[in-house]
Amino acid sequence: RTRLLARTRGIVRANYQLLRSWLDKRTLFSHIPPEAGAIAFVKYTHAINSTELVERLRTERSVLVVPGDHFGMDGYLRIGFGSHPQQLVGALERIAEVMDLIAV
Repeated sequence: RTRLLARTRGIVRANYQLLRSWLDKRTLFSHIPPEAGAIAFVKYTHAINSTELVERLRTERSVLVVPGDHFGMDGYLRIGFGSHPQQLVGALERIAEVMDLIAV
């Protein structure tokens, strides 16, 4: 159990740094660092409903994130970052591609 928890914490810590670095490079996003777990609510400034955005991400880039309006927080995406680092980086790149196509 101790080894498993240490491994999981290491993955979450490393992946959060990947997410944070990606967010820091993109001025149209903001977030409050999560205190626990591998999920972040990321605020975006684009003029698109979060469910519409998530649907575009899913259909155009095969990225699964959760729309903020499912939690009463339109204008946010719920992004999980507990996956394999290469999957996370690829998903973030594909999110960026779609966001770059959407007028602010």
